Amino acid sequence: MKMVEKKIYVTFIIVLLFFGTLQVSSSHLIEYTEQDPEKETYLEINSDQELKDLAQEQGLDGAGTEDDPYVLSDWELDGGGNNPGIYLSDIELHLLVKNCKIHNSSAHGIFLFQVSNLTMEDNDIKDVGTGLFIEDSHDNHFFSNDFSDVQNIGVEIKGSSMHNSFYENSFESRGIYLNVRESSVGSQYIPVNNTIGGEPIHYLKGEDEEVFTAEKIGQLMIADSSSIEVENAVIPKGSIGLTVIHSENISVKNVTIEGQTKAGMYLRGVKNVSVESSRIAENHGDGLNVYSSKNITITDNLIERSGGYGITIEESIDVGIYLNALRWNRMDSYVRSGSFPSQAKEDERSSSIRWNSTHFGNHWSPWNTTARDRSGVMTEAYEIEQGAKDHHPLSSMIGPPVDISVQPRDGAVILNWSEPRYSIFEPFSHVKIYRGSEEDNVSLYKETGAETRGIVDENVSNDETYHYGLIASNQINSSFLSPLVRVRPDGTLPRVVEYSPKGEEVAVDSTITVIFSEDMLEDTVNISVKGVSGNLTGGGSTYHFEPEGDLNYGETYRVEVRGKDTARNRLEGGSMYWTFTTTSAATVRGKIISADGEPIEGAVIVSESGGHNITDSTGTFEMKLEYGESTLVINREGYFEKEVNVETGPGEEIDIGVIEMEKEGGEGKISRWLWPMLIFTFAVILLGILASLVFLRRLKDRDTVYEEDAYEEDSYEDLTQEEFDTWWDEED
Repeated sequence: MKMVEKKIYVTFIIVLLFFGTLQVSSSHLIEYTEQDPEKETYLEINSDQELKDLAQEQGLDGAGTEDDPYVLSDWELDGGGNNPGIYLSDIELHLLVKNCKIHNSSAHGIFLFQVSNLTMEDNDIKDVGTGLFIEDSHDNHFFSNDFSDVQNIGVEIKGSSMHNSFYENSFESRGIYLNVRESSVGSQYIPVNNTIGGEPIHYLKGEDEEVFTAEKIGQLMIADSSSIEVENAVIPKGSIGLTVIHSENISVKNVTIEGQTKAGMYLRGVKNVSVESSRIAENHGDGLNVYSSKNITITDNLIERSGGYGITIEESIDVGIYLNALRWNRMDSYVRSGSFPSQAKEDERSSSIRWNSTHFGNHWSPWNTTARDRSGVMTEAYEIEQGAKDHHPLSSMIGPPVDISVQPRDGAVILNWSEPRYSIFEPFSHVKIYRGSEEDNVSLYKETGAETRGIVDENVSNDETYHYGLIASNQINSSFLSPLVRVRPDGTLPRVVEYSPKGEEVAVDSTITVIFSEDMLEDTVNISVKGVSGNLTGGGSTYHFEPEGDLNYGETYRVEVRGKDTARNRLEGGSMYWTFTTTSAATVRGKIISADGEPIEGAVIVSESGGHNITDSTGTFEMKLEYGESTLVINREGYFEKEVNVETGPGEEIDIGVIEMEKEGGEGKISRWLWPMLIFTFAVILLGILASLVFLRRLKDRDTVYEEDAYEEDSYEDLTQEEFDTWWDEED
């Protein structure tokens, strides 16, 4: 029995040794003596010579040439937790790595620096931080490799790496990160047969005027392209869902990107790019990163639950960011302006960054502030890093309904509204109607769909006041309650409580005014004057009818009024009438001046028909007269009274011109009696002179001595006859 047990034990040992030998023969462990012995199962080669030495030591097939490369196959390379499974640098010899298992590294599964002519085929890279890192390397080829359990990036291509090709590689969840210079980005060869989670990786390079639509893809990269439209794509997992490098005129719309290990979307060295109506969510890095770009518009997007910032803007110019919802994005343990964190970053090297349009900014959540405007726009600015501000932040992802109006009825209320001014990312889906008899105590009354624009509430009582407010909702969020509107159902008929003009002698330029007992519906009010066209103005309870021209003089007019109040109750009696008669008076105007041309102020003008007026500082006057013949009597203290006859027709306007008044008394001036007195005095003096001449003549005639009497003999006896004749002639 003991001999049987001993044979069984020996047989078991032989079997174990056999399978152990098989296992050792199927795996090569590469010792790297400079490292910790516990981590001696990874490969590091830093030159062509080291590669030659390895090939000789390990008996690798091949000669390191293009036609006969060294072949490293069926190896297991363990990074020992922190080291790359394979580290290659400064190598130009041709090397084929095939059917290897590369795993267990928190850093890189494969690290290449300044390497060319490497081919990797059918390798299994798993349980690593980054599957493959390529820097400043070129002309390397990767075929049918499987990347799984990768924590960060499937493949990162960096620096001046050029002409690397990827064919039929599969990534469980992480994709390709193009982190190369603009001169290198378009040189990579990445056909659509590479996949992430079974979905294709798309690489558009050098394309022009293309519309890209795909229901579900693994990754999208655009390089050196122009006029590309990307619509309706879903990118569920990867490293960077959408990359746009060195391109222009790119439109991204209705795209969903989530679950990326780096940024959801990366824009680098681009211009004229718009991103709208897209959801970028649950990415480990930034939601959207814009670097060294120009003229970017980011609107109507939902960017949430990013491990970094929702949006990062670096070294960029002219970027407009508004009507986006940034929700619950973590930002690197940085808190600004009190208790609310920033969810975006703008570096100091950027310029012309607009975090809001003229009217709308972005919705930032959570944001611990109570300053909310019921219109949906906050009254307090939201502070971005580097001192930038969103001056019109939004209270939620959707604004309340607007243009809310109520119309009372007899036992009912009509409530109308318009759709919200904004609804970010999701269209609004329904409206909640709140109602209450007190302004601070309203409750949900009814809910209706987005297509509805009004209701009729018949569950009300007349003469009671009701307050209504509305909340709009979309599939993600709801607005704040709108400003409340107040209404009072009404069964009382409206009346006309005042009207004008009335009676007779109404001015021909009159406006008809009607005042109702309550506010009226403007489109139901009608004021008409028979035979007269005009315009209706006013609102509320007061309305005016303005004739297009003056009314006729001395004519009777009939006014008719109709209308309904805001409850659509008709005017009491159906309508209201009255008449009035216009004046037949004429208008007379003129100017009163003194003899020296100065205007006379305060002169009283009285008409024999009873009208009167007083001149102003310019001496002018205007007055109404009964048409026909009239006499105007003008008086002013210190002046002589003046009378002027005028003749007018009905409504006629005449100007009697300038009327001169004469002062009473001298004051250095000649009165109206001076000349008659001077004439009379002159006549009296003249008559006196004539009378005196007559008297003297008669006196002379009485004292005349005839020749025979004048010369007596004794007196003139000595005169000769000749002397006497001479004297007589002289006397004559």
